[in-house]
Amino acid sequence: MTTPDTPDATTEPATEPTVAPDPPEQHDDQPADDTPDDGGEDTRPRAARDAARYRTQLRETETERDRLATVVAGYQTTEVEALATDAGLAHGSDLLLVHGLDELRDDAGKVDPAKVTAAAEALLSERPHWRARPAAATRRPVEAMPRGGSDPDGGPGGADWSEVVRRAIG
Repeated sequence: MTTPDTPDATTEPATEPTVAPDPPEQHDDQPADDTPDDGGEDTRPRAARDAARYRTQLRETETERDRLATVVAGYQTTEVEALATDAGLAHGSDLLLVHGLDELRDDAGKVDPAKVTAAAEALLSERPHWRARPAAATRRPVEAMPRGGSDPDGGPGGADWSEVVRRAIG
């Protein structure tokens, strides 16, 4: 015999309402995503939102720093090339083929003209063929130069003094 307290195979078992498990808790020491998943209101704790904002600002600042460092390096490269050309190199950029830009800076990070000049002179002693050639002097005497100039009326040149005086008189 069966007792009324025990369920029978023909009767349905009693079911309890199921409750969804609680989502895992987000602790402040756990990393949080930078944006909410559903695109709705951000439900993360304030500390997590602030940390995400600071990480974003940090990335933007690092990108700006890198861009500005590239700009400064470009200006310093131009300055080194000009100083090396003044020191006698035909092409100032040749100095940077042998020496790095960091070698030519002072302790404050600025281009050191003395270091650039010394490096250029040392390079010219090793490679004299990199020296700038002096400008060729003209071998034509002044008398061999063509006479005349342009006509003030816009016509072809070649007027001599007598022509100029006749035009002035009238």
